[in-house]
Amino acid sequence: MILEAKKENLNGGLGQCLAEVVAVQTFNAAKSQLASTTHGSVSSGTAWKFLKLTNQTDTIDLAEYPLPLVEQILSFLIWMAQEG
Repeated sequence: MILEAKKENLNGGLGQCLAEVVAVQTFNAAKSQLASTTHGSVSSGTAWKFLKLTNQTDTIDLAEYPLPLVEQILSFLIWMAQEG
């Protein structure tokens, strides 16, 4: 899982986070540590967005999750850790 921190513009961080996720998959493939799915998240500290890369297909959750939804954000992080 990759986490990208941004001060304000979560959408602006999605491309950077996706590039980091692709880099992780490439690095792992070179080390023969293949994982079909890699997860990423962009956060301002008060809001979160999530994405995943499965093989060469990226999926970006368009919803923005504010910090008051701590239980939901933690459930996403747990799900990402368990799936990997």
